Amino acid sequence: MRVFDLIEVGALKAVLVEEWNAPPHRYFLAWRSLGDFRHVIGLPVVQEFATFSSPIFFSPVPLLGKIYNAGLTLGHGRSHDMDIDMGWPPLCIGVEGASPDLPENWETKLLDGIKSPAGKGNAQEVDGYLLQAIEAGQTSVYATNAPLLPRQLLRLCQISKLPFSVAFATGNRITRQKNATPVQLQAVSESQLQKLIASYH
Repeated sequence: MRVFDLIEVGALKAVLVEEWNAPPHRYFLAWRSLGDFRHVIGLPVVQEFATFSSPIFFSPVPLLGKIYNAGLTLGHGRSHDMDIDMGWPPLCIGVEGASPDLPENWETKLLDGIKSPAGKGNAQEVDGYLLQAIEAGQTSVYATNAPLLPRQLLRLCQISKLPFSVAFATGNRITRQKNATPVQLQAVSESQLQKLIASYH
């Protein structure tokens, strides 16, 4: 059982929540930066809406532009009118260190891995919810299938001691609404949130 799959091609990584060509939707996401961590592409739109719809990509800082273009290729494969429900913008986070040579056909291998994930990743269960976390370079990633809202996800980010942290939850699937119909959302209680936070330590 897991919240996300981890795809790895050489020094490149991608966190994949579900099938790459799923119907249009978004999930809530929060982030926190300590100091002057700036190696992120795609953050302004994510910050404005507190949601994401693409895989989360990680690469050495000098390769961020290339991995961003790979994310765009993936999104256009879902829809030529790619928007915030269909993988735009790709969230790409830089990893400190030297830039290695990329494997031959790296983009094809990465996109194929996203389209047919091997199922890498483990989660723990707490009160019926799945919790999963990884560290990628100077970034902590926290994920859960509990219905957490952005403010609650920010509380998860705050437990990280690394320069950058991201937290997302799949408990609320945000889809396009017809005729301005309100989106139905859920949220865990404060006591449940405290228990989830404690479980990540």
